Amino acid sequence: MAPPDTISRVESVNEDDSVEKSHSELNRQLLEVQWNQDEEKHILRRLDFYLIPLVMVMFFTLNLDRGNISNALTDNLMGDLSITQETVNTGNSLVYVGICIGDIPANLLIQKVGADIWLPCQLLAWGLVATFQAFIKNRSGFLATRFLLGLCESGFIPGTLWYLTKWYTKRELGKRTVLFFIGSYTANLLNGLIAYGLLRLRGRCGLAGWQWLFLIGSFLLVIRQDGLATLTVGLTTLFLLPRDPTRGNSIIKLPFSTFTKRETDILLGRIVRDNPYNTDPRDAHLSQFQIVVSVLTDWKVWMHCSMALLGLQYSAPLGTYSPSIIKSFGYGTFNSNLLVMPNSALLIITTFSLSWWSDRANSRSIPIIFAALWLLTGLIVLDTLPHNHSNWTFYAFLVFTGGSPSWHPLNVAWLQANQPTPRRRAIAVALYMAMTNLSAVPASHIFQARDKPYYHDGFKILFIMAAMAIALMVAMRGAYMWLNGRIERGKGTLEGGEVDRGFRYQL
Repeated sequence: MAPPDTISRVESVNEDDSVEKSHSELNRQLLEVQWNQDEEKHILRRLDFYLIPLVMVMFFTLNLDRGNISNALTDNLMGDLSITQETVNTGNSLVYVGICIGDIPANLLIQKVGADIWLPCQLLAWGLVATFQAFIKNRSGFLATRFLLGLCESGFIPGTLWYLTKWYTKRELGKRTVLFFIGSYTANLLNGLIAYGLLRLRGRCGLAGWQWLFLIGSFLLVIRQDGLATLTVGLTTLFLLPRDPTRGNSIIKLPFSTFTKRETDILLGRIVRDNPYNTDPRDAHLSQFQIVVSVLTDWKVWMHCSMALLGLQYSAPLGTYSPSIIKSFGYGTFNSNLLVMPNSALLIITTFSLSWWSDRANSRSIPIIFAALWLLTGLIVLDTLPHNHSNWTFYAFLVFTGGSPSWHPLNVAWLQANQPTPRRRAIAVALYMAMTNLSAVPASHIFQARDKPYYHDGFKILFIMAAMAIALMVAMRGAYMWLNGRIERGKGTLEGGEVDRGFRYQL
């Protein structure tokens, strides 16, 4: 049985042969660890109740700070700052440009610094930027803070997803990845409710409602006047977030251990049995630059990225302008923000159900294709509704489309499961998330002012792209089936060397 500090000693060895020998011995020792099903269930339950809420709350604060722009638009933000809808679209694009610029560098740094330090520090940074949005006065300030917000958030999502692979097996990652994203979707749900209250403060202390939204809306929960700030969440996670299974404590040592020695051995043993390459040194001799090049030249990674580039175009325009579309039906500022909430509530329910099905069936592609077909149906209806339709009919399909199960978290889990080593996994997910955010740059300009209020031209573009993404999803499943067939015939190779005959790409 390997002591928890064995991996720490291995990481500091420079000689490739020594690393290989040490890792082989470590794998052998971990494979000898025995446990029963009840022990594993107990540890998994502890892990779920401790780790998942922490990362969910962190993602919640990210989307709360990023997404309240849609609510601010209903409170005359454009008029107060003397900006146009095109400027708002450009500002939203700059958020994603900042994220794209920083995604891969951030995920190289997180491997050096550690997720337990890097992620909370990011939260502190974007919390400050989000709060100072309340003091912008003009177009330049709006664009600058949107870019800085994206830059501070860059790498957070792929970094957290990489961090989760250190704790969970391939089969378990689907549901946990979705739970992580539900933290974001919950922010979408509560943004409308928070905006309903805060926008009513317009005129207090000489501030507009949208300024109160940025100022107090960056708080996680409004319990008293001072609330619990995003900064408090950052400091709390710095104390509580464990480093990895080999070092259960956070970097700031608490007077208790997150996991016992026995639990640590079981956690590591599970990961090794799930995929021996998780602690395998097959790419230990490669530099970070070589790993990046290897990932950039992997066609499978680009297939997943292309699915996101095409299939997630709907998210940015629908998220930004849904409250404004509803307001055009004749509702006031406050009610239009409340009426967005059913979208997010349905999204949470359907996405979690999709992840449950995916994990139970041990399949990613079929649930992903199902979710994409649901979205496609909604987009086609929104584009083809006649001009004399009832506003309630349009609203119903807006909820149907916005509440379609998100296949994005499952696609991330699918990509991670089919990357053989942790170093490749971190870069692949960072590249994928960069491409996902890049898709939001043109997507932010799909809904044009001339196409208001129903944006039929915009929805036509979105459903064409969604259809192309579905074709890629089907092709991706077929490609992995073909690769598994080659492995079974003894002809398969894996990035970095020969494939283990027990390895299979997840479908």
